[in-house]
Amino acid sequence: LGYLGWCNAAADWVRARRKQLVWINMDETMIAYSFANTRGTVVDPAIWVEINGHMLYDCVSKSATRTNMSWLASIASDPEIQRHLPQILKARKDKFPQYLRDVADLLLPDNVTIDLGESIWNDQKGFEEYVVRLHASLRPFAATRMFVLVVDASRTHISESIAERCFRLGILLVLLPGGLTWLLQPLDVYIFGPMKRALREKMHRARIGHPQGLL
Repeated sequence: LGYLGWCNAAADWVRARRKQLVWINMDETMIAYSFANTRGTVVDPAIWVEINGHMLYDCVSKSATRTNMSWLASIASDPEIQRHLPQILKARKDKFPQYLRDVADLLLPDNVTIDLGESIWNDQKGFEEYVVRLHASLRPFAATRMFVLVVDASRTHISESIAERCFRLGILLVLLPGGLTWLLQPLDVYIFGPMKRALREKMHRARIGHPQGLL
């Protein structure tokens, strides 16, 4: 009830200023560089005689399945704004070669960026940088809209400086109650799970197309 009260208060604050309310949800997840499935599912039966019997499993190294990048994802209640929201991938420099980043820069939309560093873990400084990027993407819509940013109650998102920066930039910050992410976090419930299942399936099908199950 307390969370809903804060949401209603934020909505009333926006409506009092006669602007359109836009809800924005930000969450973070880890994406593995590779996914392993079960034994015996990777080879094409038509060519199985060409494969060593000991290789009838996904050719995925442990290091590949344990290597991750983090995704700072954003969704909005307004489809027009959705196309401009920052989508940030954080990867370790030693695990993401420059040539791969060059290819990604050619393929990815302008609002998707890849940050290379020593760590993929987000912290308060990283979240403040996200808020600055978010504000830049929302600036063209500020004349007619106001924004409520909903995030979980991670320590990463909670500090006096973060709250002040959000307010100065015209973004109202609302925290999800701890332990209720599974119920109230749209990205966690409706985006991350289906996306990872689809990615796993796509990668697995690509492996099936290779005689040795390599990707």
